[in-house]
Amino acid sequence: MRLQPIAVMAKGLGVGTVYLIFANLIMLAANYSINVGSAYFLGPEAYGIFGLLMSIYLINRSFLNIGIPRSVSKFMAESEDKTALIYKKSLQLQLIISIAFGLIYILFSHFIAAILNDDSLQKYIIFLGIMVVPLAILALYNSGYFNGSKLFKQQALIKIIHEVLRVGGVFLFIILGFKIWGILVGYFIAIVLSVIVCHHFWKKNTIPESSPDAHFDIQKIFFFSLPITISALAFTLIKNMNTLFIKYFFGDNTLVGYYTAAMALSNITYMAFLSLPTTLMPSISRSIANNNLLLTKKYVRQSLRYLLLLLLPSTVLLSATSQGLLQLFYPTIYTAAAPALSILLWSSLFFSLFQTLGSVLSGMGKPYVETSITVISLIFLIIVNVLLIPSVGIVGAAVSTLVISILMMLAALVYVYTTFKVIMPSLSFVRILFSSIIIFGLTLWWDVTGWKMIGMYIILFLLYFSLLILLGEIKKEDYQLVRRLIPFKF
Repeated sequence: MRLQPIAVMAKGLGVGTVYLIFANLIMLAANYSINVGSAYFLGPEAYGIFGLLMSIYLINRSFLNIGIPRSVSKFMAESEDKTALIYKKSLQLQLIISIAFGLIYILFSHFIAAILNDDSLQKYIIFLGIMVVPLAILALYNSGYFNGSKLFKQQALIKIIHEVLRVGGVFLFIILGFKIWGILVGYFIAIVLSVIVCHHFWKKNTIPESSPDAHFDIQKIFFFSLPITISALAFTLIKNMNTLFIKYFFGDNTLVGYYTAAMALSNITYMAFLSLPTTLMPSISRSIANNNLLLTKKYVRQSLRYLLLLLLPSTVLLSATSQGLLQLFYPTIYTAAAPALSILLWSSLFFSLFQTLGSVLSGMGKPYVETSITVISLIFLIIVNVLLIPSVGIVGAAVSTLVISILMMLAALVYVYTTFKVIMPSLSFVRILFSSIIIFGLTLWWDVTGWKMIGMYIILFLLYFSLLILLGEIKKEDYQLVRRLIPFKF
């Protein structure tokens, strides 16, 4: 029977990706609401403290919120008859490790604050340690159980509920005058309530009970998750540690605030397409388990093509208008971060490609490759930061991130190509690049500010896709895929 690639793509990846893209767009809106609102309410210096704490929060979260959940997703996708057994054992494992990690985090809070030359941070760091357990359980449910069982609708709904609770809680407490504490407490309440909703949804879905003689070795999850956890921790450090370096070298919270604003806006494209790696990994895992090499290659080739087709023009437009973009969302004083933002947007493009390729590596059952790349890159980043940040400031931090992101993407791309002998079609790459260069030139010519930039973005995106149609890049199968993904008919 001949493989119908578009039907398979839409069923295996597309629909789930659309659900999660929508949820990630809500998350994106929530992140920027909190970031921009905090910038206005707190001012650059206090906003710098917010940026430091969020960097630590993200680094902290990556330790338990990616490795074990992603491993659970993989094994549930491969062993549907053992779903209940995997659920029970993995929950116990996540609880034990998260409690231990939270205690370590609390005990070393003074040491972390001392490194950053700011003892006032200790009380906030202790609270971040307390948040570890519910945060780890939330990730296990959402990115592990729901993703592995391909309950993408429920996974997306949980994300949306969590973001609504997070934004509501944060702004409620900020308006009441709690400032930094208001943000942290808002985060905590949203996490706890989301865990309760997750448990309700999971019990509501009919999960087949494992047979009494079924056996699953929990060490499989632990040892498979270990390199993924190390990789996730290293990757999160790569993306977020520069705020800590800026604080360490300059001790200036205002500079940290500027860099935080640049980082927040540069993550627009990265967060918008983060759902693709999430749905790609279990699909790759299953196709490899079924020895379906043709389908695996299709997933890899189409995922890279669609990702670049949407990400490259987005990066071009936003990078070329970085100063106007900052003025659109932040107070005028934050435009000092424009050069760093322009560079960081390109690093987000390469990070997105790396994450997608990393999901392929994990689905292949070779997470240690991704781990090796990220750990080596982290060491290299530290060296480059020490050389650039003291002399070039926040621009040096952005440049070091860009260099590392390119090297990481290339390393993962070479390994995936060596394994599958597949990459996105070269002609597609040329067409996408050519069309992106055209709209880049028009962006430099078209000088608009404020909300008029939104109209410019829309017009140039329409022109970009028109060029792709004229060049023959957008084909009938692309229209078919879009039609399959839309939940209603025209």
